Amino acid sequence: MLGRNKVWLAAKNSRWRDLPIVAGYDLAAVFYALVARRDPGPMLGRFDAIAGLPAALRARAGAGARARGLSPLVAPWHVPRRMG
Repeated sequence: MLGRNKVWLAAKNSRWRDLPIVAGYDLAAVFYALVARRDPGPMLGRFDAIAGLPAALRARAGAGARARGLSPLVAPWHVPRRMG
């Protein structure tokens, strides 16, 4: 689940221009897990994430409106007043 959630989080929250860097770093981490630790779990998690990726991208499309509602950031003690 950790591998799946990493992919979904990157697809939902990363800027498009940063995705190749994030994907390359993640690919290196999966390769390390396979070679050094002989652990296929991270790779299997990534495959599971790719199967559910359209849902993560749909969530990304709606994230822009939510993010605009939270900008600019405020101090934690101002949040109740802002949300109310």
